[in-house]
Amino acid sequence: MHIDQANIFNLKSLWNKYGSKALNINNDTSEIKESDKYVNTHWPHRCWSNSLVQRQDLSWLKNLPEASVFPVWPILTNDKNEVNPSTELSFIHQELRRNNWYCMLEQTAMFLALDNNNAEQKLQPDEPPNGFSIKKVRAPQDITLWLDIVTEAFGYSIQRLVIEKLLNDQNIQTLMAYHDGQAIASAILYKTGDVIGIHQVGVKQEFQGKGFARTFMKEIIKICQVWQGKHLVLQASQAGKPLYESLGFTSQFLIKSYKKT
Repeated sequence: MHIDQANIFNLKSLWNKYGSKALNINNDTSEIKESDKYVNTHWPHRCWSNSLVQRQDLSWLKNLPEASVFPVWPILTNDKNEVNPSTELSFIHQELRRNNWYCMLEQTAMFLALDNNNAEQKLQPDEPPNGFSIKKVRAPQDITLWLDIVTEAFGYSIQRLVIEKLLNDQNIQTLMAYHDGQAIASAILYKTGDVIGIHQVGVKQEFQGKGFARTFMKEIIKICQVWQGKHLVLQASQAGKPLYESLGFTSQFLIKSYKKT
């Protein structure tokens, strides 16, 4: 699988872990369950299709719950690259806008290749500052702290049950960073094959702009090396992109997420 496809596969697989169901399509005579179209039952309210999205028929979007967010990325083939990036994709965006969907979020898909042969050597320099540590979220009180960080960092709430069911998954690490004993940052690592997705990296507001995000990401990269990942993937906001670029991540393509007005 090409790394572009691996990025989206990791993201969609995590949405499934959060909790999803096949979308029911209502027509004039019956209700049909679409086996290739899914919607989250809770946060993050994403809806997506596992088949090619075609501009000729976006009518199924009218069956989505009101809070749904529909992300659009390039149409990726089985080889590597997108199909008609400047034509078909632009028509899809136009059709969404014409039907009163607005772009509420833009992200850049990015990846980093890890050289695990030199992982031990790379783990030695840049030790974290005194008082900085990372631990896995396990106990109920950890979940509460983690959710508080996410709410403050991103401005939205996550249902507790969404995170609770991730904790026993062997392919997921839910992490929290501490500074002098205070919980300050959140992250989720999700491994699909030898690809590790980095998700929900957030820092509490009072600790933003002080280098903690960089320190946290460097430690996350070390954790992923130990976890034997070959590639890291993520979806960066405009604000976060410069940090990831400075750490060696390469931009892949743009993801625009739409919501009904």
